[in-house]
Amino acid sequence: MLAAARALGATVLTHTPVLGFAIQDAKVMGVETATGIIEADVIVLAAGTGTAALAAQMGASLPIHASPAIFMRYKAPLGLVRGIISSHAMEVRQNADGTLLAAEDYVDEAPENQPAAMAQRTASAIRNEVEGAEAIVPELACIGLRPMPFDGVPVIGYLPQVAGVYVCAMHPGVVLAAIVGQLASEEIVDGQPASALEACRPARFLA
Repeated sequence: MLAAARALGATVLTHTPVLGFAIQDAKVMGVETATGIIEADVIVLAAGTGTAALAAQMGASLPIHASPAIFMRYKAPLGLVRGIISSHAMEVRQNADGTLLAAEDYVDEAPENQPAAMAQRTASAIRNEVEGAEAIVPELACIGLRPMPFDGVPVIGYLPQVAGVYVCAMHPGVVLAAIVGQLASEEIVDGQPASALEACRPARFLA
């Protein structure tokens, strides 16, 4: 996605923490970073579990909490999984380079529920359920934090407190990215509100 953005003329800045926002007359003017202010007519807060803290700098209290999950990566033969498998036994998909990606709910801090142990159990489940998966090898297992709005509904739209601040926070972000990206860009660029997003507005928390 970053490569595609660059190809379309976007500038991508990595390792550039947001320190604050430049606001004038209740309208955002830019983003403050260690290297200076990046001027902007509109900013999008799409920082996962960090979204609430950024919104709080502008006086908006968004109830988005961090929900832990265990993410796993396996070396696997190409073409093992086409699409997404979501069943009682596992949740997996496969990258174009063959990397198999899986996720499990975080249970607790018990040794048998730590990432490495979960990766082994999930590998066994994949081998039992997927033909040709005997040779998969665990490569990475870690705990990730997912942004979970308090009511379970995505938070998408402009903040009422400061003009020009658009929020995108949801779980699952990857699954919804394509349609939300399309609808949000149409709202921001064309100024046309999307009726499909009406239930997602940040204002529901800020009344």
